[in-house]
Amino acid sequence: MSPQRRARLRRTALVAAVSPFALWLGLTLVLQTGWGRARAGELIVDAVSDAIAGRMRIDEVLSIGLTTAHVRGLAFEDPRGRDVVHIDEAEVHLVLSALLSKTVRFDRARARGAEVRIFTGELNSTSIEDAFGAPDPSEHSDGAGVRVMLDHVVVEDTTVRVLTGASIAIHVSQAGLRLDHDSSRQGADERPTDVVVSGVYGNFFMDGREAISGTDIRATGSIFDLHARVCHPRGLIAMRLLIGGARPRMIYSTDRPLLNIALRMVDRFSDLQMESGAVDLAGVPRCGPAPLR
Repeated sequence: MSPQRRARLRRTALVAAVSPFALWLGLTLVLQTGWGRARAGELIVDAVSDAIAGRMRIDEVLSIGLTTAHVRGLAFEDPRGRDVVHIDEAEVHLVLSALLSKTVRFDRARARGAEVRIFTGELNSTSIEDAFGAPDPSEHSDGAGVRVMLDHVVVEDTTVRVLTGASIAIHVSQAGLRLDHDSSRQGADERPTDVVVSGVYGNFFMDGREAISGTDIRATGSIFDLHARVCHPRGLIAMRLLIGGARPRMIYSTDRPLLNIALRMVDRFSDLQMESGAVDLAGVPRCGPAPLR
């Protein structure tokens, strides 16, 4: 091999070795600029919005790297433009390899100061189902959008409001959350979006129902099928809240006569569909203070 050919091979090998580092360095520097952060935020918003019937919005990208982002004002809208989820501040970690399979996957995240609003949507669904439903197939040439996954989200200082007839709110001091959205599940007797919470520590409120409002609540399960332990001063209420269709449905049980009477009054004067029955509380945290993190 001639000296000239050896020199060319060495230069080619050097370029091949240096190019990925140079690309990484250049991209890192771009992401430190205001323009780079804004552009990266737009790409994330477009990718997620293409996967759902509603739309994602980010007010400000505070910082972003190749796999991490710290944003302010993260929101999800239903198709009618109403916010169903609004998060004051969020930090997320992206799994880059998942993008190769058309999946936007965050393996861990932290959300502070969030509000979730659940109200009646289209065709007797809920706003959550409308926002995270399958996108219009006509907008995607392959008939499917991108899959979105949130493996583990630590939630702090969050309010969940159910506004489908009866006005119910749960203020959450801390909880864990997992989200899996796959539009291919649409039409197969499955929800395209599965949102599961765990270790919920909060307070339960219901408008005009002081007998059970303001009490501690512990909960676990899907946001569409939530199992809860209401820690009332006069006794325990086991509760299962099912959200979907025109009216939310609540199954409850308590061994305290006064609480049973109060719940029957709620049943009589509320738009909430209520019935007495057994509720499984396996996996639901016990009453008492939340563990330190």
